[in-house]
Amino acid sequence: MSKTIIQIDDAGWGNPLGGVLIGAANAETGAFVSKEISIAYFKEGFFEEQNYPEEAAKLSVENLRCSGVDNRSFKIHLCPGYIHSKTEKLLRRMGYKVIRTEIKEPLQTLLEQEYRKYILQMTGVDLYYDPKVMGKTEIAAAYRKTISFIESHNMWDLAKTGWGSLRKYAYIRRRNIAKDYTDLKREEMSYSDIIDNRRSFLKDKLV
Repeated sequence: MSKTIIQIDDAGWGNPLGGVLIGAANAETGAFVSKEISIAYFKEGFFEEQNYPEEAAKLSVENLRCSGVDNRSFKIHLCPGYIHSKTEKLLRRMGYKVIRTEIKEPLQTLLEQEYRKYILQMTGVDLYYDPKVMGKTEIAAAYRKTISFIESHNMWDLAKTGWGSLRKYAYIRRRNIAKDYTDLKREEMSYSDIIDNRRSFLKDKLV
């Protein structure tokens, strides 16, 4: 008897705002679950340590457990991106059959829709874009629009400031950000409070 396919993919890797979502879906039923890799993993001073593949692996396992997926009845189709390099190794050690392949429906749409909601909830504005379905010119325009929004609303605390392309912005408040990273690593704090504060700020700013 053939095993049911569980798809695992990520969304948000190419967006300078927010963290990255790790999603899993049953290819037959469409049952879907996702979890967030915190923006903290993509901050300057932390991104360079490249701990996000380990977090992606941990969250992938949590997604499977939440879905009641065992290694006997299911096989895993896993996105080939670098962020899942530790995921493949971990799942194989757990006894899963893992195939690295391009992820299509149903997870592709389910996860991108979830990431759109995630960005909207974070900013109050629809800044979602999916580089996988865009040309270079469209990607560049969407990227510039997002950076412009980050600049105009001083939202660097919710940006992937570990990216080399974002370090050139001299007015990022490096000292305050560095303190946030240190506190985060020491206390493993959540960014939920920051996001809640941003929602209140944007509500007043955009009205």
